[in-house]
Amino acid sequence: NLVWEATNNSDAEEPDGRTARRIVQLMEEKRDKPFFLGCGFHKPHLPFVAPKKYFDLYPPERIELPRTPANDRDDIPPIALTHQAGDDAMSELERKTAVAAYHAATSFMDAQAGFVLGALDRMNLWDNTIVLLFGDHGWHLNDHLGLWRKMTVFEEAARAPLLVAAPGHKKGISTKRLVEWVDLYPSLCDLAGLAKPEGLEGTSFVPLLDNPSRAWKKAVFTIVARGSDPGQASGGARGKEGILGRSVRTERYRYTEWGSSDMSELYDHSNDPKEFTNLARTPKHAITVEQMRKVLRDGWKAALPG
Repeated sequence: NLVWEATNNSDAEEPDGRTARRIVQLMEEKRDKPFFLGCGFHKPHLPFVAPKKYFDLYPPERIELPRTPANDRDDIPPIALTHQAGDDAMSELERKTAVAAYHAATSFMDAQAGFVLGALDRMNLWDNTIVLLFGDHGWHLNDHLGLWRKMTVFEEAARAPLLVAAPGHKKGISTKRLVEWVDLYPSLCDLAGLAKPEGLEGTSFVPLLDNPSRAWKKAVFTIVARGSDPGQASGGARGKEGILGRSVRTERYRYTEWGSSDMSELYDHSNDPKEFTNLARTPKHAITVEQMRKVLRDGWKAALPG
């Protein structure tokens, strides 16, 4: 269930606060020789726990819930949706409070990341330090008429943040090109001047750091497992092996199949970024469906940059 708590702790007394301070300590110890440090923050993972000052930033009564069409679920295959007991019984205030708690936990995490990055400033390490900041997945906050948590292939769960700072590369730029988590390792190898082993499925995105508009991957892929009952695969739980939701994202479209093309979804992000309208059964989009189906079936190798 969705659980949250505002504590009376200082940042340093929370687990993620201790992590940030331990990483800074290690950075100070290793600053005069090459080092690799992995700093993993738990928040904003459930339960949403953070010092009270972060909760004070987000009064629940000021939270706006997603404006979702009342018929949003009418064209979505039921297996695409996740659910846990108690979700539907939440009042509007409880939903707003849950969203506020998520934002509080996220702001707390941001502050801990800032503590680590501030140490790079203080130690003058930016000129020879590569920094990758990323999350492992997105999160639903009452999307699609009551979706919470992850374990879907909707944009809110499948997309996640990625920020890169690397010496000798452009600063303050963004790209609309597509990258995946399998790209992180080869990218780090290139940035650090290390040889990449054979057989990697990922592609180094270092060329995008200096030319963010260059031609790149045609598509990226996401998979989620479902048991025979969609409710089995809600939250972090995985039901008994059953149907796979296989999703492909291009710069314009997301196409998803649940076991077969009989249960499919197509969303046009050029005018429907919240994925409210499933076009998979719309006759005028039949050609696009076939094109996206081919991209999905051809797989990641066919989507690689030329």
